[in-house]
Amino acid sequence: MSGKPNPKPHSILLDTPFDHELLTCWKEIAKYFGASVRTVQRWEHMGLPVHRPGRDHNVIFADPAELKAWALRSMPRNGRND
Repeated sequence: MSGKPNPKPHSILLDTPFDHELLTCWKEIAKYFGASVRTVQRWEHMGLPVHRPGRDHNVIFADPAELKAWALRSMPRNGRND
């Protein structure tokens, strides 16, 4: 297992209902990527653009356009995980 995130390309390259609304919980972000909640939480430490407004760090949101851009930059270019 490499330390690089490996979002599923098919889930982010297609236009989805999520593309035009903010995602407001880990479950929505996970569904957007077709990954588990724990996986996307781990990706946050690798630069996944998740915002935590105010003092309550339990409140999060993410912009699908930012997620898509991050995922496209983070996907392995050779189709492998190395």
